Amino acid sequence: LQLHICPTCPTTIYFLMTTITNIPSFEIVQGWNVADVKNFLESNNGYFSLNNTELGNIENSGFNGPALLDTNKDELVKDVGLRLGPAKNVARIVAQINDQ
Repeated sequence: LQLHICPTCPTTIYFLMTTITNIPSFEIVQGWNVADVKNFLESNNGYFSLNNTELGNIENSGFNGPALLDTNKDELVKDVGLRLGPAKNVARIVAQINDQ
């Protein structure tokens, strides 16, 4: 969710849901290298909310497509050093890709 204040009515606050419109297929992600994973996360970072350190941690951990598809929220938090919110966001999309 992103918080927005209406410019013409500053007492009104509304939220916009940030989503990923094109979730890649399982087969596509299986073929990704580390750079592909990083590019996907960066290009959809409005949804994932990863900071630069977290993006670097994912890259330095060697997350290619198969590794991404085999990870979970707890590993992302404990082993990769992601904050809980971004870890949940990544895990949610990984689950959607795996369920296709």
